[in-house]
Amino acid sequence: MKITLLSTVAEHTLQNEATDFDIALITYSEMSKKDFKLQCSSSLEDMIIGHEEREKAPVYLVLKNKFTGEYCDTSSVLRLQEKLYNEQLENTKADLKRTESVLTSRNAELNRLLSDKEKVEKDISNAIRERASVNQEIRVLERDKRKAEKHFAKSLGKPFYTTGSSRDPFQNVGSQETIIIEEIRPGRGGNFNYADFLLIIDPFNADATASSRFFDKPIIATTIIINTPFSPFQFYESISKQAGFDKKIDTVIQLIRRITLLQEVTDKSIITYKFDNEKNKYVEYERIDNPYYESDKDKIEFNSDVYNKYKEMTLKISQEEDDDRQND
Repeated sequence: MKITLLSTVAEHTLQNEATDFDIALITYSEMSKKDFKLQCSSSLEDMIIGHEEREKAPVYLVLKNKFTGEYCDTSSVLRLQEKLYNEQLENTKADLKRTESVLTSRNAELNRLLSDKEKVEKDISNAIRERASVNQEIRVLERDKRKAEKHFAKSLGKPFYTTGSSRDPFQNVGSQETIIIEEIRPGRGGNFNYADFLLIIDPFNADATASSRFFDKPIIATTIIINTPFSPFQFYESISKQAGFDKKIDTVIQLIRRITLLQEVTDKSIITYKFDNEKNKYVEYERIDNPYYESDKDKIEFNSDVYNKYKEMTLKISQEEDDDRQND
């Protein structure tokens, strides 16, 4: 007689190491047969699962080997099940250990990313502050440069002209002998192209003209002061990126030969440079204190007068609108 158990014992046993066995019910009379073989590790009483009604004999639950016909007790099933469960437990522990390792690794990666994020945010904050500081320094330097150039132009004792809009910088130029070119920029969107610029600042070009809106303006100035945030080499490298620019024809030396005096204005110094022909670069010649530097003017103050006037005007307009709504 064969039976199939629906319990987990039968399910796991038959799927694992007991696939060579059938689960069977036998009576005591069958066990008494001469050729009956039973491998038993527990008492027969433990194997009883019921009694036969006719003979009142006990019925035993056993395993029968499909190939040898031998029987073994159900304790083997329990041992197999326990072994299976232990294997599953060990596998589960190993999976949990691997998962824990992965989680630990990912947690460390998360902490590193959070640390990097904090560092990046700090760097951005520092960069914003530095940018604000640099912008303020640029404004101060631009102010000092304009003071220096105008002071120099006035010291020549002759009328001078300061360029205006970059779209038409020489719109109102006349017969001034001194010209101040403000904030010249190279390249696309700049004030001049390189060829025009070289012609304007050429000291031997008596017929120099500058492009203007309605007609070209003659340049008769004997002194040209140029205000720019670029060094001569930076100016040249930037303008040389224009389409069609040929460095073999328009060399940087052409620009350098036209510069009589080169000065850099910093917040506290005015640095004069001279060109070193052997090193092919500008080197510092002299450094003096910046007489135009005013530290108090670097501070950005809150203009309470403007605020109070704006507030008063806003409140007045708001009151008038309320009166108009009530009248309606």
